[in-house]
Amino acid sequence: MPLFLPLLLSATLPLSATAPIEFRDREKIADLWTLANAEDNPPFYPAENLQAGKMGCVAVGFQIEADGSTSDVQVLRVVVNGAEEEQARGFGDATKIWAGKLRYAPVGRPRPVYTYDITTFTLAPTKDRYAADALPDENGLTTFAPNSTEGSAKTTEERGESLMQRCVIEDFPATMRKLSDP
Repeated sequence: MPLFLPLLLSATLPLSATAPIEFRDREKIADLWTLANAEDNPPFYPAENLQAGKMGCVAVGFQIEADGSTSDVQVLRVVVNGAEEEQARGFGDATKIWAGKLRYAPVGRPRPVYTYDITTFTLAPTKDRYAADALPDENGLTTFAPNSTEGSAKTTEERGESLMQRCVIEDFPATMRKLSDP
């Protein structure tokens, strides 16, 4: 019996030595991680929202694991102009699926971090339908922007920026700590 107890205790020591996950605002992870596969895996624009001409933005929180994969993806906020609850859910679901497929490359020694990202879905009319292209920026932030359409790009860009600002989570670390406390 005395031999079993020390073995049991030694097996539990690494668990108690695990450091807590750091919370970082989405704009402050560049010194730890860079997005590796945004172009390979753009989020899809929910068909019902595309057909209805709905625009929106979604903030998703997720953990970047030591291997660069994402886990614990949660929809934190959805803002949709003039949409029903089901349409808002469509944007949230599309972004959650996309965030779960993201892969990050470490900048230095890999360490897990919890962060969030914003995806903005905007539209501009073309000749006979609405169209959208996913355009990730240098920070991995994905905005849906119009195909080349005369005169509508500025308006669409302004609408997308307005939506995105409504999805920014000002008190991100404090908010997430509250959500993660039992």
